[in-house]
Amino acid sequence: MRALLILNEWLPLLSITPTKLTINGDAPQTLAVRNTSKRAWNVQIIPAPWLTVTPAELSLEPEQERTVEIKRAGNPQPGAVSDPRAIVIVAPGREFEVEVALMDSGVSLSVPHPGAPSDSSPSPNSERGLGGEVNLKGTAP
Repeated sequence: MRALLILNEWLPLLSITPTKLTINGDAPQTLAVRNTSKRAWNVQIIPAPWLTVTPAELSLEPEQERTVEIKRAGNPQPGAVSDPRAIVIVAPGREFEVEVALMDSGVSLSVPHPGAPSDSSPSPNSERGLGGEVNLKGTAP
């Protein structure tokens, strides 16, 4: 008995570098997206509302690498913002995530992914919103 096994790439294999970005001020950052597959893929790049990306779509041939420019889109809130899913690269059947932190005045504020459990009550200097705790006075909650 003989068997013939044919494997097709059903899901894209992408290499994203870096997987974490920090944007300090208005200086843009770049992200490298490389197709490590043996076939071409089209991907969309979806940023958080406080970011812009250029280009928003890529067509990648096998082993091709393209760069994406990431910029701040206005000032999302006082202090700094960090989100582990600030940029989502959507390919057929798969998503890739890039964490982005915006830094202002040396204060760090983490915005949890929607639906993430909260293990503390709001501090007197903060309010709860859809994205988690928002610091109103620029101090740590």
